[in-house]
Amino acid sequence: AIKSRMKAGCTILVHGGSGALGQAIISIALAYGCEVFTTVSDIRKKKFLLKLFPALEADHIGNSRDISFCDMVLKATKGEGVSLIVSCIKGDLKNATLKCCHSSGTTIDTYVVRNHEDYNFGMKFLIKGMSYIAVDLSELFEPENVDELRRIQLMMSEGIARGYVRPLSRVTFSPQEARRAYRLVAGNRHRGRVLLNLQQDIPYLQTKISCSLDRYNLVLSDDEVLGIQLAQRLVLRGARKIMLHFTSESNYVVLKIRSLEMQDVQVKVSYGDLDRRVVTKLIEENKFNSEIEGIYYIASSEMDGRKIFNNLQILNSLNQNICSQLKYFVVLSKDLDDEIMTVPLPSEKLLITRLTVPSAHDAGRLISPIDTVNAIEMALCSKRRFLKSYIPCKNERSSLLEDIAHVTGITIPENVNGQLTMRDLGMDVSKTEAVRNYLRCNFFSTMDNERILSLSVDMIRNWENRSKEKTLKETKGLSTFFSYVDHDELLAVTEMVFLPTLTTSSSIREDEFDVKQTYLCVLPGVESHHEKFRTMCERFKLPTLVLQPSCKAQESIQEMAQRLVKELINKTKLTKRFYLLGYESGVLVALEMAAILEEQGLLGTVFCIGGTPDEIQARFKKELSLYNTEEALQSEVIRHMFSLMNSDNTDELEMELKNKLTWEEKLTASLQKLLGRVPHSIQYAKEVIEAAYTRINQVRSYVPNLKKLKSIIVFMRPRESLNNGQGKEYSQNPVVEYVLEAPLAYAVQDLRCAAYVNRHLDEDILSAFEKRNLLETYILNADQFMTAALNDDD
Repeated sequence: AIKSRMKAGCTILVHGGSGALGQAIISIALAYGCEVFTTVSDIRKKKFLLKLFPALEADHIGNSRDISFCDMVLKATKGEGVSLIVSCIKGDLKNATLKCCHSSGTTIDTYVVRNHEDYNFGMKFLIKGMSYIAVDLSELFEPENVDELRRIQLMMSEGIARGYVRPLSRVTFSPQEARRAYRLVAGNRHRGRVLLNLQQDIPYLQTKISCSLDRYNLVLSDDEVLGIQLAQRLVLRGARKIMLHFTSESNYVVLKIRSLEMQDVQVKVSYGDLDRRVVTKLIEENKFNSEIEGIYYIASSEMDGRKIFNNLQILNSLNQNICSQLKYFVVLSKDLDDEIMTVPLPSEKLLITRLTVPSAHDAGRLISPIDTVNAIEMALCSKRRFLKSYIPCKNERSSLLEDIAHVTGITIPENVNGQLTMRDLGMDVSKTEAVRNYLRCNFFSTMDNERILSLSVDMIRNWENRSKEKTLKETKGLSTFFSYVDHDELLAVTEMVFLPTLTTSSSIREDEFDVKQTYLCVLPGVESHHEKFRTMCERFKLPTLVLQPSCKAQESIQEMAQRLVKELINKTKLTKRFYLLGYESGVLVALEMAAILEEQGLLGTVFCIGGTPDEIQARFKKELSLYNTEEALQSEVIRHMFSLMNSDNTDELEMELKNKLTWEEKLTASLQKLLGRVPHSIQYAKEVIEAAYTRINQVRSYVPNLKKLKSIIVFMRPRESLNNGQGKEYSQNPVVEYVLEAPLAYAVQDLRCAAYVNRHLDEDILSAFEKRNLLETYILNADQFMTAALNDDD
């Protein structure tokens, strides 16, 4: 229907031009010589369309968020409107759209049917020969529309041959990132298609078992409450045939069986001790008319390990035509001997799950049956052939140390020596498996038995403190960019600082610098200090240096990049590849440096923490918009930097700032308040404040003019970023994108940053790291070392 109305000179309005349908229609319309009008939701999508379709005119792209597009269309068509409209908008904007239609034109609405919109259509729009068609494109895939699909296939083949049907712009997510993909679509921030690559392996954590309707589940238990609770869980999971065996009869069992039968569950029940004779009789007397799916053997009270072993042998000797489909085999007891693991199983693929239940005395209270059933189901969902599990009780404890003490049965004195290990405190080796399972389930950590025994009290306490979730809140204003002032003047003004990494366990000295190594160069933000990156750099697999560029008045971002490239090449003798990491405004400098290095024939990788230059500048604009005038911004810069150096006397400073008019007057007044109250010089304090204001202005005045880089670009966006999918305009290669959990101010504290950096290092660096001796090295006599080195050179 759309194609039949397209011809040279035809005018067409397409809403949502950056979407998949919009791109397809624009491409075909331009190929047929039509005059195309379209709408988008933001300026970035407009730039995207102009780059994708050079024949599209900039003044033919309007805003889809208001009715201004109507004026654009009517003005360009001299009030006549367009011949064809393809609309995907709703509400009042739909009325404005219909006004743009020519008196003999056609409007095709792809929204109203698919989304069941309650739209009050006015008949006034159907004057003369105007047509309105509401369609649901998904109906094309109904079985009765096979012929229509074939015609579309032929038209697509023709379009591909002529070059106007081409792949749509798209962004592809892995199955694990489906949530992010839907969030991108819901926020209308995508361009073209958003795809999920379902050919990738989807990690699936099973949390519930499933039972068949036509197979028996055999439950043998010396605890009728636990046995009934387990039977009810099996019914809840789909079982309809249950065989129960208890040691004694009770009214509770009768009542619960009657309840199960009312749910159309076939229940067989028997009573007697769980010994070899009774179990044998149970199997012989019950002629199962269907296969057994699960066997659940529960001996929660005191029972000899040999007795359990004999009973398991009998259960395992069931006829193969009954047990050929055995799916679950669970053994639960208070103290399970490892000898039962020698019991041969009906199938090599069958998992035998064994669990150990503590007694009421060991646990400190009675373990609830529902806790035990939950543990059984969790264990059955495990893929391990043998599992020894501990079922913790629900008592509230104040620390991880108390939890481990409870699991292992040891006593922790009130004023215990922090250096004592679990072995020193009397922990039994047999308890290490229970501790390992507890740590895996609750802290997602795995340790071997020896490591658990060697854990000291202090190590456990420190680990718990580190594992506690920190709430990183969003920041506003200058707190987003400035959080620290170093009192060490000499280190703060050093233009190149080396930080410890996995390959350099201590800060590199000037006389230890090795020009043969490849370094990661970090470009900090407007704070321009290395300390923020220390924790992250400790996890890098290559040496790292932080550039702390001095702040020069009137110097642009481009000029700073030129200066830093010269210093970097002079210091590192860079001849092969480079690794640059920019944070916040450092992203602007890093990309400019990469462009300069590429002009000199070098290629590398650029890591951008914070997003693209456009996103960085947009964030600065947003935070600085809190200050209405330039004077208000100047006052806030002085106020904020003053509070970082000295949090006292801020009230006195406020009075001074109100009475001063110029920047110099405010700066002088603040410095006078700092006299004698800071551990560094006032000249240094003045440079800190001036540098903060100068760097902010550098970002504000920056105008990017970058060509597409040949280097790899990796964007790491903070969680509040709304522009996922941006950045392709900066690289000739597909850009790599990650979303961090932390906000921009704390982005480098997200330790996944280090993992992402290590992931994109070259193979030779990773290979060298694997072979590297990670033991710490020291220079015992640096002067003697350097003298020997100089003599060798002579």
